[in-house]
Amino acid sequence: MSDEQRSAIEKDLELAYKIQNNLLPGRQPHLDAWDIDYYYEPKGPLGGDFYDIIRTGKNKDEIFFIFGDVSGKEYPPRC
Repeated sequence: MSDEQRSAIEKDLELAYKIQNNLLPGRQPHLDAWDIDYYYEPKGPLGGDFYDIIRTGKNKDEIFFIFGDVSGKEYPPRC
């Protein structure tokens, strides 16, 4: 792999990391009946996981936990 190709991949990974990081929830919602906390640490610069905690708005104590996982990704990427 040339230095130019490696640099392009590193820039793509950095951008993907920023996008993924902005998709994850920034802080825990406050609920009277729940104490919510979470910790996320991907194995490499990118993870294939997604999570969110969503309030419905109909009931102040009603929430949904959403979890997703991308399987089959390979790190480091093959070129």
